[in-house]
Amino acid sequence: MKPTYEELEQQVLELAVQLANAESKCRELAAENAALNKFIAASCFVQAGEELAWYPAIDHAPETPATDAFLAEVRAQGVEMFADHLLCPNLDDTIRDFAAQLRKGVQS
Repeated sequence: MKPTYEELEQQVLELAVQLANAESKCRELAAENAALNKFIAASCFVQAGEELAWYPAIDHAPETPATDAFLAEVRAQGVEMFADHLLCPNLDDTIRDFAAQLRKGVQS
């Protein structure tokens, strides 16, 4: 039997909640990753190679493209939210271009 409209509507609501929870978790993880990268850049050193010398750990840190892309998207959305609430239509294109540049910057 086909589900009713109300049943489908309930499913959509439940899936929307699950999606919101997953997105929230992604934001939390991205924030933690960014904080760890900042800590590594400021406070950590490693011995690299055969020499007994210490080097900044950030120079040997793995790349984090998923975190970088997620944070760029969050920043771009923030810029777009600003554009949505700005009462100056002359700047709208400039602000939205900047948001696009934030997104594109991760890809280059």
